[in-house]
Amino acid sequence: MRPMLFHDAARAILISFTTYCPKADMWTSNMAFYEFGVSELVISSFVRSYAFKPNFYESKEEAILFIIDIVRISLTLIIVVSLLIAKVIKFHANL
Repeated sequence: MRPMLFHDAARAILISFTTYCPKADMWTSNMAFYEFGVSELVISSFVRSYAFKPNFYESKEEAILFIIDIVRISLTLIIVVSLLIAKVIKFHANL
């Protein structure tokens, strides 16, 4: 009996994984697609690998949303710090 990695009815297998290189600060996306012929021969349809660096944004619209998010976070931090300072001043004034 041979080991079962997948069912006999499988026609193809897709292998996809991502790797990271910390020295170069680069990611690689790897994908391989293998088909099984009628005679149980494995046919490699395509193997693809490409390197990339992830971005915070991909398009102009996403860049604008990124700036809006930074502004919103900044305003939230300013409001929270202002409220904390006001509570500390009020607490010390009541002593």
